[in-house]
Amino acid sequence: MKPTQPGDIIRVSVLRLTEAGSTYIVIWQTQGYTINQERTQMNGSLDISTDISQSRWNAGGWFGGAIGSSAWMVIIACFLIGFDQTGLAIVPVICFAITMTAAVMIWYCRARISVASGMLTLIGVLTFTIPITWFSTSLFANDAVRASMNWPSSPIATLLVLFTAPAVGLWMLFVETRRTS
Repeated sequence: MKPTQPGDIIRVSVLRLTEAGSTYIVIWQTQGYTINQERTQMNGSLDISTDISQSRWNAGGWFGGAIGSSAWMVIIACFLIGFDQTGLAIVPVICFAITMTAAVMIWYCRARISVASGMLTLIGVLTFTIPITWFSTSLFANDAVRASMNWPSSPIATLLVLFTAPAVGLWMLFVETRRTS
């Protein structure tokens, strides 16, 4: 480590715990300091947001989440095509395309909407595309396809598919309205 001279900028990273309502949030903060002869002055700060509504748009996070929440639809389509159910494979492919089209359209509108609004919109789309893919496969795929995918026959799995996206959306809406009031 070289000695610091007046005018040099040093970066200090700090990990801190902040209380946000009834939860604690870990924040990684990087601050820059300019070395003066008399004293040290802070010249900038980069603070990661703690609220959903104050989050910043990030291409990797946005498209990673969109692809991650809908990639299984493409995998189901591949299984269906592999078992000669190409007509049925169109349903998950269309649902995947609808989800990704919505993600791209929301991304292009990001200058006009908040991250929270964009996420709620995408979750709203997933509230329809996930059950459509699930039920079309459950009802119309043949037994060999479902067996090869280890398709669950439990009603609990179906309830999770039906209510997970709406529950996450309602939770986000609750957090946002609570934060703004």
